[in-house]
Parts: sequence; C-alpha cells; structure tokens
Amino acid sequence: MADIKSKDVGAIDVMQYPFTPEHIERFYGSYEMNLMINSLLKHVPREAFTQGNCSVEEFIKRMDESGTAKVFVCACKFYSYTRKQMGLDWTNEDVYKLIKGHQDRLVGIAGYNPFNIKKSLEELDIAVKEWGFKGVYGHFMSFGIAPNDRKMYPLYAKAGELGIPVSMQLGHGMELYPNECGRPIYLDEVALDFPGTNFVGSHTGWPWCQEMEAMAWKHPNVYVDIAGHNPQYLDPNILNFMNTRGMEKTLFGSNGWPWKMLFDQMDNLKMKDKALKKVLRENAVKLYKL
Repeated sequence: MADIKSKDVGAIDVMQYPFTPEHIERFYGSYEMNLMINSLLKHVPREAFTQGNCSVEEFIKRMDESGTAKVFVCACKFYSYTRKQMGLDWTNEDVYKLIKGHQDRLVGIAGYNPFNIKKSLEELDIAVKEWGFKGVYGHFMSFGIAPNDRKMYPLYAKAGELGIPVSMQLGHGMELYPNECGRPIYLDEVALDFPGTNFVGSHTGWPWCQEMEAMAWKHPNVYVDIAGHNPQYLDPNILNFMNTRGMEKTLFGSNGWPWKMLFDQMDNLKMKDKALKKVLRENAVKLYKL
C-alpha cells in the first residue's frame, strides 16, 4: 500500500463538467440525464454524485480542502439518440466565462460537434489560442460516432496542429444510446493515422477494459482515464494496469463525484507510491503541458 495519501499528491482532475447551480440544473434537467437519475441512479443521493452545485469560489475552497490542485472543466456536447437533437450543448464560451480569473486552478477543455465540423474547429482555435484551453473532450457515442469515423478526422488533425490531446468517453454509457461505437479498439487505426495527436479513452472503456488497456499499452499516443467509476469498483484489468505497466498511461478524473470519497478509495487500492503520484498528477502535467 502507498505510504503517501491521495490528498497530499496535488491531484489533477481531468474530467469535470460545469458545476455552478445553473449548470447543474442544465445538466440534470436534460431529458437523458433526468432518466438516468430516476432509473440507474435512483438509489443514490444526488449530492453523492454532484460535485459542486456552488459558486466558483466555494468550488475552489472545496478543491483546497480535498487536496485537488487543478480541475478540467469540459464543454461537453451530448446528442439525444432518442430525440435526434442536441441534448446538452455547452459552448467553449460557457466554460471560459466560468473559469476566467481562476485558470491557475480551473482548466478549460473544449467541445466538438461532429455534426458541425467547420464551426467546431473555428471555435476550438479561439479556445486554445485566445483562452488558453488545454484539450478537447467529447461524448461522441451519443452522436452514434465511433473514434474512427471520418467525421472525427478533422478534429484529430486540428488537435495535432494545436498540440492538444483529444479525450473521449469510451465503453458503456448509462444514457439511452447504443454503445458499440464506444469500443476502444476503434482507436487502433486512429492512433496510427495520427501519431502526432494524443488520445485519452475516458471512463476506462468498460466493459471492454482489456481493449482499452491494449490500446494504451500498444500506442505511445493513447492514454486512459478512470473518470466515471468509483475506484473501489474499477475493473481488475484497469487496477493492475495503472499500478504496473500502465502507471504512465493512466489519468484520474472525477466525472463530478466527490473528491474525498474518490481519494479515500484510491488510498485503499494498495497502489505503489510512484503509481499513485503518476495517476493522480504527474501524467496529466506531462500530457497536457501544465
């Protein structure tokens, strides 16, 4: 078991949504998220999976109390598979307004709409060059878009040009859309086609964790983050990977779950000191050039 504690590492949370009360209501008030809360999460108190729901100042105070050094705030775009329309559409400007003046602690992560490529790339250019955003995050499965879909290639080329990573949820999603397009194996040819672009498979790729592990181990430009899963329930393959050969390829993300709870569970995983520090902090610093 690690001698150090997670709260003392200066953790970097690479996966969080806009968190003020109006954004929380916007998020959980959406059709798919409301269904999720009242079905799969109906037995979980809302405060248990809603990190934030407070002012920016209070949020940073909570970061300090938990030992979280930086949080990535993602301009997530979510398509409603059942309604065939945008379900959530946070803009880069929404995120910039939220983090402005606090960018030493809050890091902007841009969104991408594969159904509106030209506009998305123009907005990405502004977010990175003018507002200091450090990457892109996407919930592309909700659009029915796999990582190797041709609608994604303009983003990968642009991200390589800008020198920023592309992170995307892979694996299973609790919302109502097919999951097949989220299989991590679809990153295989993408990583080869864009060797100058770094990719992060978010949410561990579960239930295809072995595919995600294989991609992150095989390709120097593919990483995995553990957002969306309580550490105590992580797949055994991911647990072993991030404590051994994958300790330099795994990142920490909260997906909005409380940091203290996540850190307490991390401390019970019997990780090596060097693995814990890399997963919670060092890999993000290196990958996102913080």
